[in-house]
Amino acid sequence: MSQDVTFAKMVRISEEPIVLPSEFQTVLGKNSNALMILASSTKTIRIIPTIGPEVLKVGIEIQQLTPDYLKQMSEAIAKHNLKVIYSTGFCYKGDRCVYEAYFDPAQIKMGDIELKGVISALKGTKKIDIKRISINSPK
Repeated sequence: MSQDVTFAKMVRISEEPIVLPSEFQTVLGKNSNALMILASSTKTIRIIPTIGPEVLKVGIEIQQLTPDYLKQMSEAIAKHNLKVIYSTGFCYKGDRCVYEAYFDPAQIKMGDIELKGVISALKGTKKIDIKRISINSPK
């Protein structure tokens, strides 16, 4: 094929670091920032380029997943112009319904406490956890 749509490389998962091939770095941009996510249920790793060196992880536990809650969540995201970098979607972890989403904090026009208030106001929100993840933060 003359122009590849995707690039691939097989790697061994060990204690040694995985180095991105030069083709990947050319497409992503050398010395750019990226969010690396492991979805434990599917064992899928994603590397998603980001603008800044920090992201906001918002974890929400929902009392009961209903069409009304989905509508409220969609409206809140649209109203506050929240750009989702990555989301798990709504899923069950045991008997709990959870949603995790990652945002670029530079694109959020409110502080963490105000964001927590917006989500808490959604009828059916049980618990919220907001965590900043940066290049230098531990796991």
